[in-house]
Amino acid sequence: MQTQPTYERVTGNPWLERYPSGSGLPEQIPLESLPFTIGRNENVDLQINSSRVSREHALIVREGGRYRIEDLGSTNGTFLNGRRVEKAALEDGDLLLIADAELTFYLGTREHARKTITEVIAFEHTDRDDDGAPVDLILAVRRAGEVLTRRAIFNRFQPLVGLNDDLVLGYAALAEQGDTFHGRQAGRMLLGVECRLTERMRYLQRLLAVEEASTLTDETTLFLKLHAGEIGASELPDTLGRLRGGLAEQQRLAVEVPEAAFTDTPPFREFQLRLQ
Repeated sequence: MQTQPTYERVTGNPWLERYPSGSGLPEQIPLESLPFTIGRNENVDLQINSSRVSREHALIVREGGRYRIEDLGSTNGTFLNGRRVEKAALEDGDLLLIADAELTFYLGTREHARKTITEVIAFEHTDRDDDGAPVDLILAVRRAGEVLTRRAIFNRFQPLVGLNDDLVLGYAALAEQGDTFHGRQAGRMLLGVECRLTERMRYLQRLLAVEEASTLTDETTLFLKLHAGEIGASELPDTLGRLRGGLAEQQRLAVEVPEAAFTDTPPFREFQLRLQ
């Protein structure tokens, strides 16, 4: 019997996360029964429809309180954090590559999630005069991948105050990513490109902002900033709707549309209606 993916946050059990092609929503795959098999066959727990994936490719097992990934003699191998493995222990936030399918392993407990949110990544500062060279872009991509696996995006909540009464209207969630890339040109360039990596970075930033909104007042509005390249994306309203479900009942969610993306065309008006 195959495990059914869900788009809701899984807690209490370990789970895998993957971003299916053509969707902005990550799938949460709970590991409810172990051992947990991954492969191309129909009778595995997680079926991956790819000719590069073996029929029975890999296995996740539990020993005591620890989890382990095992390769089942697959043709193209199982990779853990970029290294091919036969057997290896799994830690919270580890990145698995099953042929061409990318999966992230999470322990599923809020305590572990909170620890990884606040973990500091110590990257070597190697600014040079030729900042922005291809090697810097490669390093920026690697750093971004590490940020995703560690859930190490840090949000700062900036209060928004009304001009007439000085009352706090809500809080804007601002990602402090400058420390991640040391303010380098390559890092800023990467974050400005529309690709799967930046899409995942944005979703993680918003997801963590919603999780951390529990520290704000019960009745407040959380403001999330959209990027011009996202405007009109078919899956964005659904993604924001699911994020809204993670807030407290009395909290509200608002989005900031970049001025440069504002138009009065029918597609933009339709996009506004879908958001509402």
